[in-house]
Amino acid sequence: FKAYAAEEAALQKVIAARDKAHAQEQYAEAHNPLDLYVSATFANDFIEVGHTALCLDNVGGSIKQDRCKDDASTRWSTKPIDGAPKVPANAGFVQIIDTKTGNCIVPEGKWSEVKKEFTGPG
Repeated sequence: FKAYAAEEAALQKVIAARDKAHAQEQYAEAHNPLDLYVSATFANDFIEVGHTALCLDNVGGSIKQDRCKDDASTRWSTKPIDGAPKVPANAGFVQIIDTKTGNCIVPEGKWSEVKKEFTGPG
């Protein structure tokens, strides 16, 4: 098995080098880092936050992370933002829309004032 493990390790190094070279080519060709991305669009679906496994929930107009549940307050849609200066169409920017109200999520206040607290699923 040692021979197979050594062969696998060598192959992994070759693959990693090829992937790194490919990524560098892609970044070199891109005029804008977001040119590499396409806007993720969906309708009437959940948005699960990967690192918490909680879903976005509209609680009285405030967006919070909560247990995922099949409720209108946890359904969202996205719409690509086009027409911004120097941003090509479908370049990764989207509006996140509350499916129930039709309102977009917008930041409020200043980033320095954002509460940095997490109260896990309770």
